[in-house]
Amino acid sequence: MTSPQPAAPQLERRQALVDVRLFLQRRSAVVGAVIMIVMLVLVALGPLIAPYSPSAPDYAHILAAPSLQHLMGTDEFGRDVFSRILWGARLTLAVGFIGAFASAILGTPVGLATAYFGGWLDDIVMRIVDIILSFPGILLAIGVIAILGPGLQNVIITIIVFGVPMFARIVRGSAISIRNLEYIEAAKAGGATNARILYQHMLRNLVGPITVQLTLQMAQAILVASSLGFLGFGAQPPTPEWGAMLAEGRMFLTIAPWVDIFPGVCIFLAVLGFNMVGDGLNDMLDPRLRR
Repeated sequence: MTSPQPAAPQLERRQALVDVRLFLQRRSAVVGAVIMIVMLVLVALGPLIAPYSPSAPDYAHILAAPSLQHLMGTDEFGRDVFSRILWGARLTLAVGFIGAFASAILGTPVGLATAYFGGWLDDIVMRIVDIILSFPGILLAIGVIAILGPGLQNVIITIIVFGVPMFARIVRGSAISIRNLEYIEAAKAGGATNARILYQHMLRNLVGPITVQLTLQMAQAILVASSLGFLGFGAQPPTPEWGAMLAEGRMFLTIAPWVDIFPGVCIFLAVLGFNMVGDGLNDMLDPRLRR
């Protein structure tokens, strides 16, 4: 006598527990998740816990070393570095989040359409993607921002121009592998429209690759935004932004290294955290490991 098969909700709960365990087995993924949570807390509560105004100068404490009064020291205008980092977290991470999510929203339909319909549409779109991705990321970003001009809005547009082809390629590659499977053919035979097949049967099965690419794209967006800020194309002084803070403090690196060290560490941790979470999600969603 065979044992009864678990019900669908029980199977879903069991699979969810397996997914969580696979994620938690990767210590690097857990560390990355902790870093991401800390960063999100800084974004939410940073302005509330900042001890000083991020732009108010204090000429009595110019380039003051870290102390109880100024936890991360002050810059060349006496502004509190810790307060500026807290305010800059909201700006830098917001630019990264907006750029990454907009890239996913625009790039995913492009990848789905090219994979499903193929033909001349696939050839034209993929050649454009190849041309864009043939440029090094930072050179492409500098070229786009040189045309549009400096400013945070143009930085976001630059991140989108760089991110959409990445999502289109990732989604296309994953969609091609499932477009000729039996359940897709069955949906076509059943009279399902192309829009229903793309959304109901293909997009839902691509949530894993899209989620992994989204976390990795956030890390890339933060790095691009900080690089453009360092070069002077992003946030303009006195707006606190991590890349711009690096640029402002580089002249005082030998006499006041804390002005550059703390923003640099924040950029490093943010990029590292998102990359670690992306790797952990990739392992968690890998069908070979799920079995």
